[in-house]
Amino acid sequence: MNPPLRDPEEHEPLWNALRDGTIEVVASDHAPHLKNEKDLPYEQVPAGFPGVETTLPLMMNAVYENRLDFVLASKLLSTNPARIFGIQKKGKIEVGFDADIVIVDMDVERVVEGSKLLTKCAWSPFEGMKLRGWPTTTISGGMIMYENEKFVSGKRGKEVRYV
Repeated sequence: MNPPLRDPEEHEPLWNALRDGTIEVVASDHAPHLKNEKDLPYEQVPAGFPGVETTLPLMMNAVYENRLDFVLASKLLSTNPARIFGIQKKGKIEVGFDADIVIVDMDVERVVEGSKLLTKCAWSPFEGMKLRGWPTTTISGGMIMYENEKFVSGKRGKEVRYV
């Protein structure tokens, strides 16, 4: 993130902006720069950080801590991006929509360990954080793709239509 939010007093206005609708989307640009790239002098450091595997657990942890409610978290991560970008058949569990669903177990608590993440850079800015609410199953187009910390279907994709 550039500029970084180093001071805790900078955090609460962002939570307020999420809750009041000023910020409508939470996403990760997932910039998996290697650790040695991030250790360069500030002017040379590439912006962004790895986040695709930690975005959902971070948001679910916020739900667990009562910073957000579950419905708002779902809108921020799924419904709103699909609506804003006009992505068809995404963002809702509804007849006619793709069956893209992530099942989260709110009782699962894990410590973020970069070495256990699947990203190529094997580090996380959230290293050592204890988060509650991790995905157990990912369903894409009605097919189980990931379950119990393992990929169960081969890679596949399709064109996403937007208006």
